[in-house]
Amino acid sequence: MAPSSVPLEGKAPVAISVSGDCSTSVPLAVLLTHGAGGDMNSGNLPAYAGAFSKSGIPCVRMNHPRNIPGGQKAMQAVMNFKGKGFPVTQNWVLSGQSMGCRIAAEVAHAEASTVKGLLFFSYPLHPPGKLDQLRDVPLQRLKQPILFVRGTRDTFSEAEQFEALLPTIPSDSVKVHTVEG
Repeated sequence: MAPSSVPLEGKAPVAISVSGDCSTSVPLAVLLTHGAGGDMNSGNLPAYAGAFSKSGIPCVRMNHPRNIPGGQKAMQAVMNFKGKGFPVTQNWVLSGQSMGCRIAAEVAHAEASTVKGLLFFSYPLHPPGKLDQLRDVPLQRLKQPILFVRGTRDTFSEAEQFEALLPTIPSDSVKVHTVEG
């Protein structure tokens, strides 16, 4: 049986949900987290986890504190957790929705040896209407493959700023999938 939480030193445990077969070591697992206003059951996150699991890739959804440093500590605790019913792996794809992307980017830099790729749903490049307040520093340190999924009307990621950002990312593999709307 999969655990429902992971201990977090000095804090409340991190709530998690595990999808997929974790009975043996797996070569790769996905760690997926939410944006600032949600939790691990928000929006399409359960469907994404189900799709990964159906494809044979275990997926762990997690909740995190509503701040970047707290989210980083929580994500690192989940990545390093060893327990029955949990993916036994040293290779993670980190994924997030909005603020969860920022957390994943920070952790990917800190845990570069175990993070093999990143999948960002609606990376919040800037606050809505504040195009001069870019949140691009975490991205400019990433060398892992990255897939951005973004909408054409995403107010947190205006197209001009987003396109200008892409050449500044040091990864050799940066892909963008744009969704209308």
